Amino acid sequence: MPAQKKVSVLWQIIFTYVPILDLWAFYRIKKLRKLVLYVMLPSVIFGFVIGVSLGDGLGNGSHKVFGLYIAGIGFLVLTNFLMIRWSRQHNRQFDQPATQAEAP
Repeated sequence: MPAQKKVSVLWQIIFTYVPILDLWAFYRIKKLRKLVLYVMLPSVIFGFVIGVSLGDGLGNGSHKVFGLYIAGIGFLVLTNFLMIRWSRQHNRQFDQPATQAEAP
């Protein structure tokens, strides 16, 4: 269930390093679809492109592994950036005073 209160940005960042908890952390702040669209889908496409474009023609395939390693680090940095930004945005919703209807 999505969080109805502030979330700890530190815990949210820690959750990005645990495979299943990262999905749950983004779900808590109602950004799971954006994570899939901005990070997961491009990482799968990029990995597929690297795997197909380099193929087996480069000897032992160390270039492929290195490229995927660098891409993984880049997507992890992007995931952490988005988690920090979206968690702070989620927390700001609860900092603003609730507007109440004026009674006559």
